[in-house]
Amino acid sequence: MKRFKKMMAIAIACAMIIGTVSFGTFGAFAAGSIPSSKNYESPIVVTGLDDGDEVNFYQIIKWGGSEATDQVSGWVAMDPLTKEQLEKILDAGTISSEMAGVLSRGFSGGTLVKTLTAADGKVTFENAESGMYMAIITPKDQNTVYNPVFVSSNYGTNGQASFNVPESSSSYGVIPTSAAAKKTTVKLDKTYTNDNDYTWESGGTFGDETNPTDPKGATTKPGDVLDFTVTSVIPGYGDTFVQPTFKLTDTMKDLKLKPETITVKVKGKTVTKGTETYTLTADENGYTVEFAPAYLKTLKAAADLKIEYKAEVKEGANTNVIKEKNTVELVFSHDPSTETTPGNDEKQYKKDITNHYTFSIDANNLVGPYGDRIGESGSEIIKVGIDKDGNPVNSTKVYSKVTTNEYEEGPLDGAQFTLFAADENGEITNTEVKKAVSDANGRINFKGLDAGVYWLKETKAPAGYVTVQDPVRIEIKATIEKKKIVEYYDQAGNWYTSKTDAENAVAANSALTNKKVTEFEYETEELVSYSIIYGEGSGEIVSSYTFSHVHESSGEIKWNITSSGEAPTSFVNKKGVELPSTGGMGTTLFYIIGAILIIGAGVLLVTRRRTESAE
Repeated sequence: MKRFKKMMAIAIACAMIIGTVSFGTFGAFAAGSIPSSKNYESPIVVTGLDDGDEVNFYQIIKWGGSEATDQVSGWVAMDPLTKEQLEKILDAGTISSEMAGVLSRGFSGGTLVKTLTAADGKVTFENAESGMYMAIITPKDQNTVYNPVFVSSNYGTNGQASFNVPESSSSYGVIPTSAAAKKTTVKLDKTYTNDNDYTWESGGTFGDETNPTDPKGATTKPGDVLDFTVTSVIPGYGDTFVQPTFKLTDTMKDLKLKPETITVKVKGKTVTKGTETYTLTADENGYTVEFAPAYLKTLKAAADLKIEYKAEVKEGANTNVIKEKNTVELVFSHDPSTETTPGNDEKQYKKDITNHYTFSIDANNLVGPYGDRIGESGSEIIKVGIDKDGNPVNSTKVYSKVTTNEYEEGPLDGAQFTLFAADENGEITNTEVKKAVSDANGRINFKGLDAGVYWLKETKAPAGYVTVQDPVRIEIKATIEKKKIVEYYDQAGNWYTSKTDAENAVAANSALTNKKVTEFEYETEELVSYSIIYGEGSGEIVSSYTFSHVHESSGEIKWNITSSGEAPTSFVNKKGVELPSTGGMGTTLFYIIGAILIIGAGVLLVTRRRTESAE
């Protein structure tokens, strides 16, 4: 009778949700309906699934009756569950999340009795033999984490629920015939803002976040400080996992992390780093946040995670375009049934990338098929001089944008220029952005520019030439779009752009016992094209680039210039003697000398008159 009472206790206790394990309630068992054998069968159902999920059913306990050997009150432990473990479950009156973890790891190598694929959000195991079952779910979406689910098959002449003490006529709570799976969908998303964004665009709005060709912060300049936010969801591991893993690593290219700005929040509250919560390693190149297993096991339900930090855009190489890349990777424990030893469960990986672009006008280190060929497409602006008759000085050949006819112009070095910022209406301001001096080839180089509108003004002409007085409008116009990226990873955390490459690398890696290769898709901002536009209105496109990308771990990008027929714009100086500008020393000196002569003449006249009067 005591044993019967214990069975009654488990029937009630199993109705409770302990930790993260899915449970429900039993029904009543009618008096006198004692099964004559173990062959009573009924359907069991698992709901709350995603279509395409695979559900593996393992029978944990079956009805054996009093005649069965090693039975406990008529119930028999299924291999590899031991009789002692069965007694422990019955004595405790519950299945804790820790026990669920033990069972899920043990039965992954045990007897699989049924595998079903979810449709319409559920699976139904028809004609399941009487007893208790554990459902281990393999999600179709690798971002989903499921906890073990426990269900019971009915027996009874009136179709009532089972897994109670059959000799009793009382009603008890027992493991349900239908249970909802408890799951967490792990997300990873990185966003950013740039308060110093300078992306005014013709016909657009200054810093318009809603403009798909002008996402705020996607174009930058050195010194800009970007605010990053990484969001994710930590699964409710509870004690189901022995030693769960949840680790994020953020690495940067041409960005400088400010480690002191990193904050970590779980469920909206700041969590202080420490051995009992998480470890943080960081320098200017990136950071790693790894949560302690003990902390993860305290989370009985899914918890939102937010990591915030700041990073500064560095002064990059002298090239047409710089791609600042920020990559966050997440590795997390996924399935307790694969955790054969602590820390050795099958992992899932996620990544998200933000790309930011900085541009140059007429950069010295040109890329693309035209290299350093001066005066052809790829050189945006060349400083040239002509004499008063329009004849070129120091001739060099360039090619017309509209024809193939050659014409002669000459490069000038030593011309001084200032690039000014535009206001919200695209008009010139007094804010100086960059200064440059034309080189021996007449080329002008302004590197480290955000996309947007600028005004170029010559501040000093070379000796023997007249300074151009009117500033010229120059626009860097970029098209940036969201692109879907498909990559593949192995269980060592290596990423590949090709599934074949991934499979070959895994096969060749003898140290990697788990040969699984997983596909992963994410979105990121990619530069599609950009142009340098010279002049008012629609202006003249003097260089236009179209990009094709290679998504490798190195972050390499490749691009081609779209039109080889484009020629640089000539910023022309005329030969002649330039009068000093207003306020310059030339006119001022003349005025001073004139004033001194007038005053001197006056003094001389007054002195002479006084002398004559004295005589």
